[in-house]
Amino acid sequence: MLASRQSGSSASRGVRGDMSNGGGESGTVDGVAGSEASTQAGVRPAPADEALRSDRDFIAAVLDTTVSLVLVSDREGKIVRFNKACEAATGFAASEVCGKHYDLLLTADEAPAVRRLLEGLTPGLLPVSHENHLRAKDGTLKLLSWSNTAIPDETGKPRFVVSTGIDITDRRRAEEALRASEEKFRSVFEQAAVGIGRVRFSDARWIDVNEAFCRMLGYSQAEMLSTLWTEMTHPDDLDLDLIPFRRMAAGELDSYTVEKRFLHKQGHHVWARLMLSLVRDARGRPDYEIAVIEDVTARKLAEQRLQESRARLEAALASMTDVVFITDAEGRFVELNDGFELFREVGGEHVPKSAAELSSTLEVSLPDGTPVPFEQSAVPRALRGETASNAEMILRRKGTGESWFTSFGFAPIRDETGAIVGSVVVGRDISAMKRAEQALRRSEATLSTVLDALPVGVVIADAEGRIVRDNAACRGICGALPEISSWRDYGAWAAWWPQTGERIEAEDWAMTRALLHGEQTRNQLVQCERFGSTERRYLFNSAAPLRDAEGRIVGAVGALLDVTEGLAAEQALRESEERFRIVLDEAADSFFLHDFEGRFIDVNRRACESLGYTREELLRLRVADIEVDFDFSRDLQNWKRLGHGEPFSLSGHHRRKDGTVFPVEVHFSLVEVRGQRLIVGLGRDMTGRERAEAEVREANAKLVEADRRKTEFLAVLSHELRNPLAPIVSSLYVIERAMPGSDQARRAREVIDRQVQHMTRLIGDLLDVTRISRGKITLQRERLDLNALALATLEDHRALFLRNGISLDFEGAGAPLWVDGDPTRLSQVIGNMLQNAAKFTLPGGQALLAVEASAPGEALLRVRDDGVGLAPEMLEQVFEPFMQVAQTLERSRGGLGLGLALAKGLVEMHGGEVHARSLGEGKGTEIVVRLPLLAPAGAGGATTESVTDKGRGRRVLVIEDHVDAADSLREVLELGDHEVAVAYSGPEGVARAREYWPEVVLCDIGLPGLDGYGVASALRADKDPRVRSAFLVALSGYALPEDMEKSKKAGFDRHVAKPPDIDELEELIATAPTRANER
Repeated sequence: MLASRQSGSSASRGVRGDMSNGGGESGTVDGVAGSEASTQAGVRPAPADEALRSDRDFIAAVLDTTVSLVLVSDREGKIVRFNKACEAATGFAASEVCGKHYDLLLTADEAPAVRRLLEGLTPGLLPVSHENHLRAKDGTLKLLSWSNTAIPDETGKPRFVVSTGIDITDRRRAEEALRASEEKFRSVFEQAAVGIGRVRFSDARWIDVNEAFCRMLGYSQAEMLSTLWTEMTHPDDLDLDLIPFRRMAAGELDSYTVEKRFLHKQGHHVWARLMLSLVRDARGRPDYEIAVIEDVTARKLAEQRLQESRARLEAALASMTDVVFITDAEGRFVELNDGFELFREVGGEHVPKSAAELSSTLEVSLPDGTPVPFEQSAVPRALRGETASNAEMILRRKGTGESWFTSFGFAPIRDETGAIVGSVVVGRDISAMKRAEQALRRSEATLSTVLDALPVGVVIADAEGRIVRDNAACRGICGALPEISSWRDYGAWAAWWPQTGERIEAEDWAMTRALLHGEQTRNQLVQCERFGSTERRYLFNSAAPLRDAEGRIVGAVGALLDVTEGLAAEQALRESEERFRIVLDEAADSFFLHDFEGRFIDVNRRACESLGYTREELLRLRVADIEVDFDFSRDLQNWKRLGHGEPFSLSGHHRRKDGTVFPVEVHFSLVEVRGQRLIVGLGRDMTGRERAEAEVREANAKLVEADRRKTEFLAVLSHELRNPLAPIVSSLYVIERAMPGSDQARRAREVIDRQVQHMTRLIGDLLDVTRISRGKITLQRERLDLNALALATLEDHRALFLRNGISLDFEGAGAPLWVDGDPTRLSQVIGNMLQNAAKFTLPGGQALLAVEASAPGEALLRVRDDGVGLAPEMLEQVFEPFMQVAQTLERSRGGLGLGLALAKGLVEMHGGEVHARSLGEGKGTEIVVRLPLLAPAGAGGATTESVTDKGRGRRVLVIEDHVDAADSLREVLELGDHEVAVAYSGPEGVARAREYWPEVVLCDIGLPGLDGYGVASALRADKDPRVRSAFLVALSGYALPEDMEKSKKAGFDRHVAKPPDIDELEELIATAPTRANER
């Protein structure tokens, strides 16, 4: 480094004399040489010469005593003067370097630059400064700062160069250390994870802030620097800063730490821990503060949550039914909770003071009966440092002999040194759990017996797919199952899809899908080889997941049904049916085949001609659609007579498609088709029969019946109102004479209360029937889950069934069933049905409340018992007011016969219907309620181009050659209350559409036999408007614009890419238009 430095020029004018100090070439300035010559010649020096020599000596003394290095060199670079400071700095004596070139003191890389500098000096100009390293005798280097001045000769040319140096090695090191320190500070400042900033003390304004602090508060650096410290502080926390500020100003404080809240730019506050240090100026006055800010919001929130958790823990301990007690090191109780009552004598007031005292009142033994001495009980063991979490013991009170199972957990309490200072013991009465375990073992044994008795193969797997149980039927169907380590081993089973012949992979088994996806699969047809054999069997494979109380899948259960012979029989049956169809269509009478719900299964040509329907139309109808004055309960009762081998004939009227009515006589008989009991009706047109006579007879019968019921009701009402009076009068007599507060008085009051409540219910039912008949009841409707309401009502009535010794079960729907109804009145309906079951079921009997989704848009509520049952003629009458069934039994149970009449009226007010079923007296009864379900949310109305039925289920046809994809899509759509049919090829899809008349068709493009475009073209060209007007949706894995255009040209209304989004598909089906002009 070279630099100029201002200096006087007296060095070149005032220094006179010899510059040498010990060797080498000497030189003199003008006048000195002459003076020396005179002296040598014997001439006495002049006074001026003496003064000059005195100055020279003085200068030499100064040079040797100055702390600065002074080195004088001649024009050749040889050293002519080397002062004491130079000797000390280099370790060279002056005699060792004088006369030698100064290069010996320089480093090789710096020497050329120094030579050029010194050789270029001009006398009379300002001194020139430079820095270079000085090589010492021992080879070490020191950094010096030099000031160089040229001294001229008599001609004005440089003769000597005087170099004055200062050792700056330590200063330079300090500067570099300071610079490195500043760089480190700046790096820490910018890269620190915590906020760092400087605040001017005088006005609390930020001088500098780092990025971490800006992120912490959501401000930019520019915004921060323009904001005061106090403006960012929460108003409630200002004093936390102002008080230390004042103390700093007063010189009482140089740093402090505080936790406070800053205001975030977004408005919320940020908890921070601040460490502030004051920096003072040279005069000791406060200059600025350095603040280190740590975001402790998370810790504050955690502390708050910890406090809340502690409060909850204390409340939980206070409410625990477990026994909790804490002792000191001597076993004395220091804290007990309310659960300690378990150990106290019944009715006793004394509380034991220690574990030893408590032990004196109890006998303790292990579950196997081995006595436990006090030293091996919970407290002594804990005080010895032992811990336990589930030490089961039997406790027996010495005074009463009462005993119970208890599970103890205990541990020592230690201080900070690890010494045991007490114990904590938690005990729980597990007597009920032990009884439950015994019951569970019995249940497991029963389950094994039941499983082995089932004709269906059953297999149970754990969460990994390992087979943990199978039954005898499973081993008979499949053979001995091999060892399975996980569901992946299922892939080794020899099984195929019958439709395609492809082998079934491990992940495709119903059991695997239940384990991995929670899917429930029913009747999946597979072809399998028995283990250890090549024999192939056709099986219906079903599976469902097993879940724990939290809903986690912990295993799966599978069912296997061998249908090999059944499939062969079905084929033979189909051939027989074809022959039967030819004969049936030639019959002169109308032929109807329907089930016990009235759904038509088959009809002949004569039936279609007499009613004016096509066969396809008629098969979509029920008996109720063609039978005038249809009464399901009555017809069901008549149909059930067929089960006793009693064919019968009925006369009635049928309604044609055009609305005209004609009389018929139908002969009914029972047949069994594929294991299903069905009803055959052979109808003959009886147009000439008079109807008036039957109507008159029916009217007269109703009048007679009404008069009889009125007379009977008055007698029943008199009886029912009198019955409670006798116990009420007797109880009043007891109250007047018994001691107040005695057990007699209490029992008498309870009798009066029960009888008054009984009379209140009788009168309430009577008033409700009257209000319904007069239309005086207003329903408070709301959207409610019928499934949840039914379960709650069942729990309200469970005590009634328990008192009567009747088992009560519940079968709920798999999902909420939303209806628009009055929760109070619907609960009253369910309650009346349950009370009716409890009244007419004998002790030891069973009752069931079931809720399910039935037909699309309809909820089904059933109460079934195995009680006294109903005669066929009573199935309709039980819903009429004051109707009493089984008089003798009824009178023993009380009641006016209003419960089911009330239920019927309230159900009909909700737009529903109710009917009874019974196989006869002594065979139990089932009361069935049907209620309309709410339409899906967002259902719309008509549009300008078409009519939509978004709120109802649609008739959907799925055409897909991938069996799993087709069947799973069908199940998904059926969950949305749609009626779904499936076809597995193009030709089958076209044929199915012509029979089924779907509203919506979901069709794959790549189909065997006829692709999706061909299917669409065929449907659009069909002569039946009910076929060609279907809403066609293409389902394809190809969804490029050209694919969609090709679908549109083929006749599709929409093109949806696979796999379809189920919610979007549901919306598309729900909004699909119904082309009213073609239907």
